[in-house]
Amino acid sequence: MLVTDALTAYGSEHGPEVIGRETMANAISALTAFWQGRVVADVIPQTCKLYVENRQRAPGTARRELGTLQAAINWQHKNGRLTRSVVVTLPEASAGRKRWLTRTEAAALLRASCTKKARFYMPLFILLGIYTGRRKEAILSLRWPQVDLKAGVIDFELPGRETTKKRRGAVRIPPTSASPHSGPQPWN
Repeated sequence: MLVTDALTAYGSEHGPEVIGRETMANAISALTAFWQGRVVADVIPQTCKLYVENRQRAPGTARRELGTLQAAINWQHKNGRLTRSVVVTLPEASAGRKRWLTRTEAAALLRASCTKKARFYMPLFILLGIYTGRRKEAILSLRWPQVDLKAGVIDFELPGRETTKKRRGAVRIPPTSASPHSGPQPWN
C-alpha cells in the first residue's frame, strides 16, 4: 500500500470524526509531499529521520506530523487493509518550557499593548492570559455565561464542546489586589 493512499483514506474516512480536522489535514498535506511514491514498508527509522531533516521545521512539528502517519497506518491495519502495522520513528519530544514572564516583562507587554494601533481588547486579552494561563483559543472563545462573578470562577469549557485531551477547565478569578503593580504575582 502506498503511504499516500493510507493517508488519503485515513483523512477522508476518519477525518470527519476528528475534532482537530484542520490540524490533521495540514499534517497529511505535509506528509504527502515527502512520502509520495513510497509504500508503507518504506516507513523505517532512516526514512523517518530523513523526513524530519527534509521538513525543516521544529522537531515538535515533525513529531506531530509523523504521529499522524502512525495513526493512519494503525487505522489501515485495524480496518484490515494492512496485514501488519509498522512503527513510525518519532523525533525526541522536546522539553517543556521552563521560563515564564517576569513582572517587568509582563508590565512592558501591557504597556506596549496600550497604543492607538493596538485593538482595544488587547490589554484584557493579555491580562486574562497572564492570570489564567489559558491558551489563545480558550480566551478568544470565552463568553459571559462562562464567568461566575459571585463564585469567583471562570469556566473555560464551552457548553456542548466535545472534551479533548487539552481540557480547558475552570480557574478562580484572582483577587483585585493582584494587579500588575501590587502584591505577589502569578508570573513571579
